[in-house]
Amino acid sequence: MKLAGYVGAIYSHLIGDNPTHITGETVSGSGVNYQLANSNVDIDSVVLYDNGSEIAKGNYTVTVAGKITLSSAPSGTLTADYDYYTVSQVGGFFNWTLEWNVDVLDATEYNTNGFREYEAVLKGWNANADRYWLDENYFNNVGSMVIIKLFLDKTGNRRYEGWARISGVSPNVAVNEIIKEPITFTGINNLSFENP
Repeated sequence: MKLAGYVGAIYSHLIGDNPTHITGETVSGSGVNYQLANSNVDIDSVVLYDNGSEIAKGNYTVTVAGKITLSSAPSGTLTADYDYYTVSQVGGFFNWTLEWNVDVLDATEYNTNGFREYEAVLKGWNANADRYWLDENYFNNVGSMVIIKLFLDKTGNRRYEGWARISGVSPNVAVNEIIKEPITFTGINNLSFENP
């Protein structure tokens, strides 16, 4: 599935900066939907507890914006340990394209009545964009983790948001055109749709 959009932004913490660690935050929300007090969350660092008992990682999802969706409602108080970063905008882009992909493996067995069967195993996403501006110091850190926001409209804040690595910057300098600098992003973890 591919999607194209209007404009986007790149956010980064200072290279070498340590995240802020939160321990035992009582998470607000109800049912299966909750919200951490901070955004720019390191998704891999999140550990959730239901009345002090750790919830298994596969039983919830977390977004960069700090939204939590549980597979079932907690029986008591939901608390969280996690890391988050202080970030600033280091770039902007336009003409972005987003692609989700999944690796599938042939899982055909002898009793499938002659039809092939496939199993989805690994999911991922990547994005490409034309650079509008980028902090020139950031080129020394291509490959580092950044947060990208892919906006769907000019005035609203509807967007796709997630952690990614800048995996390529490819300047294209033609004598009779404006310089174009395509940027390639490789997604890390899930990409969320935010519609505040």
